[in-house]
Formats: sequence, structure tokens, C-alpha cells
Amino acid sequence: MHVISRADNADGRLHPGMFLTTRLPTRDPTPGVVVPAGAVVDIDGVSTVFVPNGPERFQVRPVRVGAEQDGKVVVLSGLAAGETVVTQGAFTLKSVLLKSSMGDD
Repeated sequence: MHVISRADNADGRLHPGMFLTTRLPTRDPTPGVVVPAGAVVDIDGVSTVFVPNGPERFQVRPVRVGAEQDGKVVVLSGLAAGETVVTQGAFTLKSVLLKSSMGDD
């Protein structure tokens, strides 16, 4: 998103062509479940989380994600409030899943 804004530059630290990060607050809350961004992995173009489903067993769950900020992402659908997701090791589970789908070759 391109935004043009005015900023005080009395000390001269800002120069043309520089980038900045800003937050644009909204009044409308976004419904969803907030999870660490590292819990969401991309599998074949689909945002996915892993949900524990027994000892050392995990269910692959496609999700629809929304805004991401400060290392957290809003899951808009595919996950219910209170469900546990893998927050550390999701990338490793993805790797194991993809390796197992390749077969023995």
C-alpha cells in the first residue's frame, strides 16, 4: 500500500526515497484467532497450521490468514478459538510431510 504523509523533519534525518513502517489504526476489529506467525506455513500455496491430534500425531489444517503484525497473524478461518497449534517446529513438520509425500525415490 502506498501512503503519502507529512512528517516533522526538524533534525533533517529523513531524506527523499527513505522508507518507513507505520501502523494505521482502524476502529473495526478483525474477528479471528491470533497465533504466532511462525505457526503458519505455506504448503503448495496454502496457508497451513499443524494441530496436535494425539501423541506425536498432527493434523494438517488449511487456514485463511489476515493481518500480520509484531510476529503474530490473525487466522480468519480454519481454526477455532482455544485450539492448540504447533508454534515451534511447524517448519520441521512441513519438511517431514513433504518428504513423506515424495515416496522412496
